Amino acid sequence: MLDPDLITREDLYEAIWSEAVQKVAEALGISDVGLAKICKKLNVPRPGRGYWAKSPRLRKVLRKPLPPLKEGQESSTSISGPAMGGGAGWTREALKTLANEGIPLPTVAAPSLKPGTHPLIAAYRDLVTQKGWGVRSLVKEKACLALAVSEPALARGFAILQTIFVALEAQGIMSEVIPPQRARNSYGYTYEAPEAGHALLAYHLFGAERLEHLSLLPGGDGGLAGAYLRLPEGPELMDRAWVSRKLAVDLAGRAAERLVFGDGAISAGVAQDLASATSLATMAVGEWGLDPQFPTLSTQGLSAPLQAQLGTRLLTQVAEWVGEAEAEALRLLNTHRSELDLLAGALLRKETLHQPEILALLQGTSPAA
Repeated sequence: MLDPDLITREDLYEAIWSEAVQKVAEALGISDVGLAKICKKLNVPRPGRGYWAKSPRLRKVLRKPLPPLKEGQESSTSISGPAMGGGAGWTREALKTLANEGIPLPTVAAPSLKPGTHPLIAAYRDLVTQKGWGVRSLVKEKACLALAVSEPALARGFAILQTIFVALEAQGIMSEVIPPQRARNSYGYTYEAPEAGHALLAYHLFGAERLEHLSLLPGGDGGLAGAYLRLPEGPELMDRAWVSRKLAVDLAGRAAERLVFGDGAISAGVAQDLASATSLATMAVGEWGLDPQFPTLSTQGLSAPLQAQLGTRLLTQVAEWVGEAEAEALRLLNTHRSELDLLAGALLRKETLHQPEILALLQGTSPAA
């Protein structure tokens, strides 16, 4: 278990490749985003999307090595501890601000709701009662609270929110929930085209059973929920064809934006897709020996000077794999453009599509590319 007072690169690396990032973050008492920032600070690679859905054998193959420590780079860090007193996890900076403003620290004496429950909390409680605990995954569909706690902690979560709202309103600060806004990129386009692209190519390259659902609604970490795909775990020995198909699916969001909006309208939202594809192509060329134009060896087993000597060749081949995959993604999406527009349009209207709805839209098409 990680020690929040001293988190080393090695310990953090082992932790996030041993269990889901959400669990590691929860154990440290921080958010997924906070943990991601720590990983970036210490240059610790994280598992990509869908990693934990794969078999243990394939996860072992896809596990990224811990890069060597660079000069001037930190080898450890710590998480600022909670403030003293109150038991509510307030930081020292927050306590100082409250003290300067003359605002007493709110505390929660008991996890119960008394008469006079705040209307925002009452509305969310009624929603959970009506639709069940699973509503938390769809809660962003309407203007209401989104309380991210486990079901056993729900009552105490309501009580904490009630205390916070009462404390805020005592200072003249009124609380309200702003209706959810559909996320848009810097050009004003919504993300339905990239997510529809991912789903469509997964359908044609890996089969209908790989699709779970599509959504434009924010996920639990505040990011776009996106395309949820059950990609195959691959054959016992992955070949270039399998990797190429996987790369095309990874790059389908970027390709869809280029196809629909033009080459000048690539958004930051597809940056992770390109990073994921680059990582996979690097493994295929430099670790798995799948490129006949590159020496059959593992670059991780070489000394730093030898890695540097092969760096340019590796970069050239990886760029070739990624470029070919994006070109194939563009070709397939152009071929199936009517399906892309149909799926994107439905996603824009409904914001969330589940597998039966997706397949109903694509019925009559063949899962073969």
